[in-house]
Parts: sequence; C-alpha cells; structure tokens
Amino acid sequence: MLLPGGGEPGRVATLLEEDAGAIDVGAKSAKGAYEIMANMRWEGKTLILDRTRIVVEGGVGAIGAGMRTELLGAAKQFGRQQGASEAIVNRGAQLGGRGAVTSIHVKVD
Repeated sequence: MLLPGGGEPGRVATLLEEDAGAIDVGAKSAKGAYEIMANMRWEGKTLILDRTRIVVEGGVGAIGAGMRTELLGAAKQFGRQQGASEAIVNRGAQLGGRGAVTSIHVKVD
C-alpha cells in the first residue's frame, strides 16, 4: 500500500508489515531509502507510534541532519493514510542522539 506524498515531491512510504500492533514502513525520499519500525496504538483519533526506530543502510547518520524532518514526514503520511488527526512519535533509544529523547507531534491534514 502506497502512502501519498502529501505535497512533498518524491516522498513515498509503503507499509511492509503489520503484526499485533508492530509496524514496518519502508520510506523513500530525496535523502534515500530507509525503514521505520514502531509499535502502533490509538488514543481516540491520535495515532501513537512507540519505540520508533529508523533502520538505514550505513546507520542513521546516512540520513544526516534531516532525520527529524524525515520522521515527521513519514509519520504525517502514515497518520493521514490511517485516518488520524494527529500522530505522536515516541522515539526508541537509537533515535535519542545527544539531546533528550522527546516525543514528536505532528498534525495530520
């Protein structure tokens, strides 16, 4: 299943697998190809992705400084496809970086 780019040329995401609330989404953008894995749950119309991690050849550093932007775009697309009004991404340890691990909130339009 392809998720529309939502006004972002060249951005495509494909739901590769869903099993008991765990999802694996293949994403492709100008930054390259990567996978997003997370545990998915709902609170009303809010889609929550817990323990989210990005898997990319060469490690997350291959995406560079735009990793947060990539994650926001993919969460927005996936949330839109799922019918959510908002998506919250609770990052896993691999996405923590040097700073504090905080949730990412994105309105789905």
